[in-house]
Amino acid sequence: MTMETRDPIAFHEAHRDKLLDHAALMLEDDDRLQASEKIWGAVSHAITAIAKKRNWPHSAYADKRDIARYIAEQANSPNINILYDAVYPYHTNFHEDIRDAADIGEGIRRAKEFVELLSAADAALSAGQRAPHGRAYREYERRHKIEPDPPYSAEEWRRHIGRLESQLARARAQAAAALSEEEPSKASGSA
Repeated sequence: MTMETRDPIAFHEAHRDKLLDHAALMLEDDDRLQASEKIWGAVSHAITAIAKKRNWPHSAYADKRDIARYIAEQANSPNINILYDAVYPYHTNFHEDIRDAADIGEGIRRAKEFVELLSAADAALSAGQRAPHGRAYREYERRHKIEPDPPYSAEEWRRHIGRLESQLARARAQAAAALSEEEPSKASGSA
């Protein structure tokens, strides 16, 4: 398959899946640097596939972040943002090598969850969704005190990931509570 004849969306989706598998293999071989880069590569290819499908700009890191935030907002899925913020630092770990094997294994799990949530949320969006606008999302980050560049020391990474895990747990609890509140109302409405 040549560059001219391949389906660019299928290409990025296939690479997304292959990179997640390679991350696990690299971790088994104790190559933390390559496993970290494969985590970020899978996330990047997942976002690129969506951007190509929707004809959205996607070449810069900021574009990819803006796309993830936009889809999360449109789909009312805050876990996408939380997981994106949790997996982005693995790209930096490729250069810094400050994460241990257990942490990278958790990163692989988070990347898989991010890909699943992002793909499901994208599928729920209408075909004509407008492209995200970067400035609006940077303002969103400022208002919500989202750190665009996480800290770099090993202890700061652990604290940052701890905060993200807490946010994710709260978001999951809120979603579960909202679902449990909907169930009784559906049951009483059908009686």
